[in-house]
Parts: sequence; C-alpha cells; structure tokens
Amino acid sequence: MEKDAIRVVIADDEPISRMDLKELLTEGGYTVVAEVSDGFDAVENCKLYHPDLVLLDIKMPFLDGLELLKRLREEYPEVITIAVSGYDDFDKVKGVFISGGIDYLLKPVGREDLQRVIEKAAALLEKREEEKQRARHQLNQEDKIASFLEDGEYSALLTAALYGAGTEMAEYGVSLEGNAAALVKFYDIVQIAEQFEHDILQMSFDIK
Repeated sequence: MEKDAIRVVIADDEPISRMDLKELLTEGGYTVVAEVSDGFDAVENCKLYHPDLVLLDIKMPFLDGLELLKRLREEYPEVITIAVSGYDDFDKVKGVFISGGIDYLLKPVGREDLQRVIEKAAALLEKREEEKQRARHQLNQEDKIASFLEDGEYSALLTAALYGAGTEMAEYGVSLEGNAAALVKFYDIVQIAEQFEHDILQMSFDIK
C-alpha cells in the first residue's frame, strides 16, 4: 500500500504533541486527514474521513484513550489504532493491547519508533487488502461457474424442447414456457478463446 494512501487521524490534547506527530507523519509521506484534541472528536472524524489509522493519546479529556480504543474497536473495527503516552505505565500498556491497539509509543515520539509502528500498520493493511482481493476473486469465479452451469441447463432444456421432449424437465425444475431465446453461432470460437487465453469460464461470462 502506498504511503500517501494511508489516512491518519491524530487525537491528542497537547497541541505541541499533535504538531510533532503531524510533522513526522507528513515527512514520512503519510496523509493526516484530521487533528483533534479529545476522544469524541476522534470518533466523529472517523465517521467523516474513514481513516486507516488513528494515533491517540492515552490521557485526553471527555473520552480518554482506553475508552476511545474500545469504542473504535466496536464501531470502526477496520481502523488500526496506535496509542501514545507520556507515561510508561504497564497497566495502561496492557490496556491498550486488550482494547485493540496494535502498539504503544512513549512521548516524545521519535522518528524511528513512529516509522516502525506505521510500517507494522501498513503491513496489516496490505494483508487485509490481499484478503479482500482473494475474496472478490473467489466470488467472481463462483459467478462465472454459476453462469456456465446455467447455460448448460438451458441448453439441455432447449434441446429437449426442439426434439419434442417437452418444455419442462423435472430435474431442472424450470420451464421455457413464456421465455424467448436467441441462438448465436460463433464461427471463430477458437480465435475468440485465444483472446481469453483459453479461459472458457471468462469467455462464456463476457460473451453472455
């Protein structure tokens, strides 16, 4: 996934910390879509911008970091979350991972540490995209196979109808009655198949 395609929301009540994080992210080639100072605004901006990643401070007014993590996990489970804090508190670190965060950074956040966790998030985003593409490919293949089988069924029905076996066949449970059919003869089917690299399913689907 390209760096500039990764959309980030920064949630931190300290203006200097927000500015530093934005500068590091921008220098790294990432896109900061929003900067907010409390957890409620972070939720609203997730609704508005659909970010890939939220960098959030643990200690914020109104809705603190751990509560925000839990809410994002419930409402926007696809958003990757990384916590930042000025305190090296084991209970808070544990709470971050329990609440769905993928990492925890101490302030002031260094360039190398931020790069490390962003790369970790990018790898997770890349894996998710590959899984989505595989799922889409599987659905496409299922559609092509279903179409191909459907063509075979109707071909059998038409053959039966043409040769006097009736317009309905029990094994298919469908009837040709009331339907119109167009029969098309391809004389250059070999050349057509070559254009599809002999992928008969794709050829049948596209011709149809």
